[in-house]
Amino acid sequence: MIRKGCERPLTISLLDLERPEALENAIQEISRRMHKGIRIVSDLNEAYKAAKRRHDVAKAQAYVDYDGPQAEKKQVSELAVVELRVEMDEAKVKLDYAQDLARTLHKELSALQSLNSNVREMYRSERGFGS
Repeated sequence: MIRKGCERPLTISLLDLERPEALENAIQEISRRMHKGIRIVSDLNEAYKAAKRRHDVAKAQAYVDYDGPQAEKKQVSELAVVELRVEMDEAKVKLDYAQDLARTLHKELSALQSLNSNVREMYRSERGFGS
């Protein structure tokens, strides 16, 4: 499930590549999404850390509480927290996805900014304002 604000990266039509206003709009949209993404990544990071703490505490408690042989404590404590491990892993997958999307948006923003600079330069040179 994709969280609101975690949409896929924006793409601009090849027909719009030479329209400065289309590029500017795409840059603004990506910037807006990146700004929203900061809060989303932060929230998902907090959720992951909370799930990890619950897992670690429950595992340690199961280890301490087990009265059987020392050799079995680790296995018993691992089995006692399987559901918490799944919860922690799911939180990590969501966090990783949001971070990957943020990196992708950053790369797309950089590419559009470079393209925008080239288009502006092209317009300047066509109008006799260049060099």
